[in-house]
Amino acid sequence: SGHYQVQDPADDGEEERGEGEYLPLELRGRFNRNLVAFARRRGENWLLAVVPRLCSQLTPVDAPPLGSAVWGETVLPLPPGAPQVWENIFTRASVRVAPGKASPALPLAEIFRSLPVALLSGTTSDPNAKS
Repeated sequence: SGHYQVQDPADDGEEERGEGEYLPLELRGRFNRNLVAFARRRGENWLLAVVPRLCSQLTPVDAPPLGSAVWGETVLPLPPGAPQVWENIFTRASVRVAPGKASPALPLAEIFRSLPVALLSGTTSDPNAKS
């Protein structure tokens, strides 16, 4: 069995492992039980993990839950001070905050455009976002 390790962009190697702030994210509305998501923030560096759950409620058995056909206009609300632009570590695709929302949120159709799991990294230089 292969073992894969993802280097955490929020881990600059100068601080002890385990430091940083974990922020669980809550999806509201139709898909609130179909998603597990949390953010990790260390200073200006953010990491966001997003994974669908109970996928049999979303798509037929052999179909992964991808794109707007499944997720529609649903967005994942972000914590205050989170980056506006994120990079999917697995696909290198950019995901931007949805326009016209009262508070920052990422479109799930973009997060799950080509893979049914996402690890996103982002950086902010907002002085209010430092831990």
